[in-house]
Amino acid sequence: GGGGGSGPDPGRGRDPKDMVRYIKDMDRVHGIIASGDPEAGFALFESLVEEVPENHMALLQYAGALFGERRFPEAESRLLELLDRQPEMNAAWVMLGGVRSARGDIEPAAEAYRMAGSLSGRGEPYFQMASMYREAGEYPDAGAAYLEAVSREPSNQEYLDGFVEFHQSRGTLEEADTLIAGLADQEPDAPAVRSARGDILRRLGRYEEAAAELQAALDRSPGMFTTEALLGHVELELGKTAQARDRFQVLSDRRPENTPVRFGLAKALTLLGEHQAAAPLFRQILEQRPDFSPVFTFRGEILEKEGDVAGAARMYQEALRLNRGDRDAWEGYQRVRPR
Repeated sequence: GGGGGSGPDPGRGRDPKDMVRYIKDMDRVHGIIASGDPEAGFALFESLVEEVPENHMALLQYAGALFGERRFPEAESRLLELLDRQPEMNAAWVMLGGVRSARGDIEPAAEAYRMAGSLSGRGEPYFQMASMYREAGEYPDAGAAYLEAVSREPSNQEYLDGFVEFHQSRGTLEEADTLIAGLADQEPDAPAVRSARGDILRRLGRYEEAAAELQAALDRSPGMFTTEALLGHVELELGKTAQARDRFQVLSDRRPENTPVRFGLAKALTLLGEHQAAAPLFRQILEQRPDFSPVFTFRGEILEKEGDVAGAARMYQEALRLNRGDRDAWEGYQRVRPR
């Protein structure tokens, strides 16, 4: 019978030798599918599932393999079979949401994600739902799902970054600030939320407030690398250039490969007149990331301040060629473009 077992443990009630065999069988199945013979792999999956019907993880992996091969109807059928046996299996509901989303069945997918969220209490199903709604152009629903994800897991940096980036892309950062400020009040001990609000305020040009939020986050959790870097960029905007240089130098020593930090250090050195120290940093950035448009935007800003309007226009144009979404470059070019 298929109703046995109350959890996804493939080894429950089985001899350890059977467990070792199961793991080897799974490795063999995935190897066969990866080698380009999915039909043989799926046939072996069928035999494994029939041999031990209560092995819910085998059925979940089978559905996942079908999903990976874009065999959506079969994957959905297997997942529904599994959920009939194990209705509280969160991973199966999440996968069902992914399968339905890939088929373009948006609302049935959302129902599956909501069920997963209600079972787990976690943000992951809502974060996936947000991405699905966003791709479908259903932006209000996407925004609500992003907010639900960060509300459930306010310390998850990926969810917070997604929330901020979504509102940046929609031009709704003021709304995002209102929402995240409310969340910060509810979660006073979640420094990642304060950091996210500081990032939003930075993007809005409210630098004094941004600095206060970022510092509050660091007071609660010293050593947050991204928050330290954001504070360095805010200090540059506030004219605290030497302070920013020292901060970026420490961060660069910790992670010399980090491009935004290296760029912050190069900017600070340039603004302090230390051009010889800055030049190799700019060169290294462009060697590592030839499409890093902020380098050219910054050069444009320097040339514009020096009165070289034509040179500034060329730099802004190059930045926009690399990244049409570079708002600072676009605004700079509007200031200096030939009339």
